[in-house]
Amino acid sequence: MTKLKITNVGRDYGNTPAVEDFSLDIADGEFISLLGPSGCGKTTMLRMIAGFIEPSRGTIALNGQMISSPSAVLPPEHRSMSMIFQSYAIWPNMTVYQNVAFGLELRKVPASEISRRVGEMLEVVQLTVQASRYPAELSGGQQQRVALARAVIVQPEVLLLDEPLSNLDANLREEMRLEIRRMHNEFKITTVYVTHDQAEAMVASDRIVVMSKGRVEQIASPREIYRSPATRFVASFIGRTNFLTGRRNGAAFEFSAFKIPSDRLPSASERDQVVVSLRPHSVGVVPRRASPPDGRLISIDGSVVDRAYFGDHWDYSIKLADDSMLIASVEPYLEYQIGDNVSLDIDLEHLSVLTDATT
Repeated sequence: MTKLKITNVGRDYGNTPAVEDFSLDIADGEFISLLGPSGCGKTTMLRMIAGFIEPSRGTIALNGQMISSPSAVLPPEHRSMSMIFQSYAIWPNMTVYQNVAFGLELRKVPASEISRRVGEMLEVVQLTVQASRYPAELSGGQQQRVALARAVIVQPEVLLLDEPLSNLDANLREEMRLEIRRMHNEFKITTVYVTHDQAEAMVASDRIVVMSKGRVEQIASPREIYRSPATRFVASFIGRTNFLTGRRNGAAFEFSAFKIPSDRLPSASERDQVVVSLRPHSVGVVPRRASPPDGRLISIDGSVVDRAYFGDHWDYSIKLADDSMLIASVEPYLEYQIGDNVSLDIDLEHLSVLTDATT
């Protein structure tokens, strides 16, 4: 069932569009991330969902009821939504218990029910021991858990999160993105999460909306976004990639150091030129062989010109016969020296044809 329906929404500031033609159906209990660089329009879109900003065009509906349009906007306090801001916005003069209980008290929930629900929630977020402490006495991760608990305990229709982990250090961010997903799995609240961090979006989301310059580039699962990016922007923003250009020659596309039968790239069947994305970890590196392997792999000869060790993998820069470069990421036990002659194995299933890149 569709919980939140966003249809052709746009928002302008003067003559400058901040969001253009944004459409998305969010299912009940789904976790959606709006992902993109600063200025791409993701926070503007979140604030339109929350009711803080009215759309210049398009509509937003919750459970089939219109809540936002250019002519009418339902106030935020009547939307049954909770929002967590980058600054957490927890009350410094209230204890952990009081912060978490605050929303229930506003809703006139009986004291005995408040005590029970707050106790259960503090157990879920592992803050029972800290119940009587004030925010200044908590770590950043604990403060974030208080904000999560306060937002979730009122059982909102939709939970909105705006860059909630950006103030935490790297280790805490990694811990908290798992915590956010764990809480979502437990409470199944429809969630819209804004972030510029691809790892947060990949770990937490059911689907990711990648945005650039106010427009949607791609909407898909984390796996599909990574394995089959639709555009050059998505391919480069989500992880690292090699961009390879091929030109049609008869029944094949010719790339710098290899060719592929055009029927192996069916989505490019009508093109004279194509650009594909190839992730570095999809490139196999083996000692130089005399003949290519059989099957769906293609093999390219090259030589190692640079390398970097990251503990869990090696990155190799491989120069091909035409002096073009390809980056490969391989297991840490596959060690090659600069100057080694190698063969690169590429699985055609791992090549993604980009819809917006023809040159």
